[in-house]
Amino acid sequence: MKIFLIFLLLSISSNLLSSERTYFFKRTQTMAGDINALEGIISFKKAGNKEIIDVNLQGNQKFNFWDDIEFQSEMDVQNGLEIYDIRKKAESSGFSIFAHHININDFKPGYKTRNIETERRHPYFKDYSWNFYFHYVKNQIISIDNENINVAYVILKGDRPTGGPNCRSGQPGVIKVESWYQLNTSKLLKQVFSKFLCKPYDYNLLERDTYIIQ
Repeated sequence: MKIFLIFLLLSISSNLLSSERTYFFKRTQTMAGDINALEGIISFKKAGNKEIIDVNLQGNQKFNFWDDIEFQSEMDVQNGLEIYDIRKKAESSGFSIFAHHININDFKPGYKTRNIETERRHPYFKDYSWNFYFHYVKNQIISIDNENINVAYVILKGDRPTGGPNCRSGQPGVIKVESWYQLNTSKLLKQVFSKFLCKPYDYNLLERDTYIIQ
C-alpha cells in the first residue's frame, strides 16, 4: 500500500511538472532600434481547463524606455491553430503567441491550411480581412541547451489590406511566425513571432518576439 501511495504521489508530481512550461522571451523593435528591447521569462501552468501565465520582463537598462513588466494572468487554455495575446486583464493587447497547445501528430509534413482562429476582441487580429497561410514545412533536428531534439518546423504567414477599417499607419499588417514543436510531446520549444507594418511597407519590421523553452 505504501509503495502504491508513493508511486501515486510521484505520478501526480510528474504530471504537475509536465504541465508547466517556462520560456525565455526577447522582444526587439527595429523601428526604434534597441530602445524598446524587452527580455525575461514567461511561464505557463495548466490548472484544469485554465492556464496561469506569469510574465516577468525587463526593459533596456541603457535607455530605460520600458518600466519593468511583471504580471500574472489567468485564461482558458487555447487549443489549436489560434493566435492570442498574453496580457494584463485591463489591456487590449500584449505579447502575441501562436498555437501554444496543439497535437502535432494531427498534421503531417506538407500540410497547409488557411483556417486560423484569432481573438475576436483583439485590436488588430479581429479584422476579418486577414489572410492566413499555415504550412507544416518539414521535420528536422534542432539543438536547445546542447540537446538535439526531433521537431516539426511550421510557418504561419498573414497579411491584410491597407486603409479604411483595415490596417492603418503604425499597425501590424503582415506577420510571419516560425514555430518548432517537439515531435514526441507536441511541446512548443521555440517560436519567432514577427509583425510588420501595413503593405506596401511590409518589409519594415514593427516588432519581433522570440520564445525559447527553458
